[in-house]
Amino acid sequence: MIELRAKVKSWGNSLGIILPKSTGIQENQDVIVHIAPARETTKVKDIFGEGRLRKPVAELMKEIDAELD
Repeated sequence: MIELRAKVKSWGNSLGIILPKSTGIQENQDVIVHIAPARETTKVKDIFGEGRLRKPVAELMKEIDAELD
């Protein structure tokens, strides 16, 4: 199995992906394609959810700094 990152491009009224020759896939060869959109970055809110703080972030940072001293 080969895994590679490719950019989808417009191809007439469709979308297409160009495969490099280094994959060894030949023209007219049948292949099975699994498609998964790439996520460029992972956001903290995606991992932990979105929450509301009771205190401003600057105040929390001052408290953390005071505890570390």
